[in-house]
Amino acid sequence: MIRKILAATDRLTKADPAVASAFKLAIHNKAKLYILHVLESAYEDERLRVKDFRTGEDIVSNARYEEMVAQALYSTYTRIIQFYDNIEILVTPGFPWRETIKKSRETDTDLIVLGPHAGRVAWRGVIRVKGKIGSTAEGVIKHQPCPIWIVNQTISAGMVRLKNIMVAVDFSSSCRQALDFAVKTAGKFASKLFVFHMHGVPPSPRYSQDGYDRDVRRLSRRLKDFSDEMPASIDREYCVRGGGHPHLEISKYALKKKVDLIVMGSHTRDENKKWYVGSAVERVSYRAHCPVAVLTDPQEMV
Repeated sequence: MIRKILAATDRLTKADPAVASAFKLAIHNKAKLYILHVLESAYEDERLRVKDFRTGEDIVSNARYEEMVAQALYSTYTRIIQFYDNIEILVTPGFPWRETIKKSRETDTDLIVLGPHAGRVAWRGVIRVKGKIGSTAEGVIKHQPCPIWIVNQTISAGMVRLKNIMVAVDFSSSCRQALDFAVKTAGKFASKLFVFHMHGVPPSPRYSQDGYDRDVRRLSRRLKDFSDEMPASIDREYCVRGGGHPHLEISKYALKKKVDLIVMGSHTRDENKKWYVGSAVERVSYRAHCPVAVLTDPQEMV
């Protein structure tokens, strides 16, 4: 199921949690690992004009410089490369999200692993917004149908076994993709699957406890109906929880159940029929203690 993994990183001289996590995942699955670094330019019309990682000066990238960057990556990850030789380093100039998708398709990867934010926002003059993922993660999620893992911190050795998987469901078509992926992954790793839905509680004194209980029962039935094609062999648990902020309820439930992977569907249609990465996906990806696998329905691609 996971034969090839692409880990995208903008770090050269410091190890990236996304790469370290992808490395552990590659070993566990005996998969090939591609480590990709995109030479991003601050100039929209001069993509080959980049900042030299040694001096910070503007230079025009060429094959010699790309090889120098590859060597820097090799030095940073020498220990893991010596331990596991099924690794290839890729360096290319361009838009990070576009090149990540391009290399993923060229190498036919099954999984993309990246961090929620690029580390270059400071020199590009971009302000980080708390709870928002970066443009690279957003661009990849919006345009790539294969599973994407967003990693905040290096996963533990135990997490790669995926003992507990949680899938957050809002009954959208992308959530159908997420559920299918979660079921297949749970089947492969013999995981327990937690199927979760957050019920938005109306901020009204007229909304009684009886009304809430009725809604929870109704949504619990709908959640089970939504998952009715799940094989009987999958150990599962359903949960409908009320709240006002999906990302908080998802994160709390994941911690409570010691989840190793949160699976979510991406894309929401706004009033102008424009697709965008949903706020719950962004906020959970930004702060989750474990990797967040994001799935997008191919029919909803931008």
